[in-house]
Amino acid sequence: MKKRFVTLLGASAVLALGQAAIAPAANAAPPSCLAASVTSGSSGGTKVVVFNGCSTTQKFVIAWDLFPDSPCYTLKVGKNLSRTQYTHFERLKSC
Repeated sequence: MKKRFVTLLGASAVLALGQAAIAPAANAAPPSCLAASVTSGSSGGTKVVVFNGCSTTQKFVIAWDLFPDSPCYTLKVGKNLSRTQYTHFERLKSC
């Protein structure tokens, strides 16, 4: 009886660890092939253009200083996304 319990417990632990390894870490940095270009907009805002130079589709969030983060965007290979806010760009985060 004890041996079965230990085996089941071991399998559960491996499953839990496997799921934790698959889930992206909150606030994790996206790969370097996802590039953000930041410029000052003509009306005083900050314009961020994100380009996906990766070989796969990428999901990311634009983090702004003193402003709520963007929703989670999905960007296909070779595409770009442009957003402007009236605050400073902080960084990109995976989602």
